[in-house]
Amino acid sequence: MSLIEAVHGEEDGEGREKSPDSIVYLVDTTIPRVAKGYGIEDIRRDMQLTPPAIEQPPKSRSLKLYVEDPEAHFLLGKILTPKLKRRIKYEAGVNVTPISLSLGCDNLMGLHKYDPHFKTVLIAVDADASLKGQGKVDLALELRIP
Repeated sequence: MSLIEAVHGEEDGEGREKSPDSIVYLVDTTIPRVAKGYGIEDIRRDMQLTPPAIEQPPKSRSLKLYVEDPEAHFLLGKILTPKLKRRIKYEAGVNVTPISLSLGCDNLMGLHKYDPHFKTVLIAVDADASLKGQGKVDLALELRIP
């Protein structure tokens, strides 16, 4: 391994140019074949029998949607069908997670004043809620359903 690194210093960090020749490295003892695209680190990992690093899949983003009570949660479940949830996940890359809090609409709309977490979620209120005294609406959500 040291000899290969000395002759082929493509990854040594000393700024040497690539060697004009190449390394032919064989993998798999039962059916030997030439490893394509292997660098010094790949060869070292294979010789030391170190498994390749497992790439973690990107964490799925979740959008929490808080509702007033179980009845609103039930109604939202009828509006947000599994097909619509899959479409939102495909187009926006987020999972919509409805959560029932059993709070009144005034309390629900005021949660963002006490905890900044509620500035990053959606809050759905019933038709009896009013925005009087709440100031301007920070987020406008437009949902187009064909």
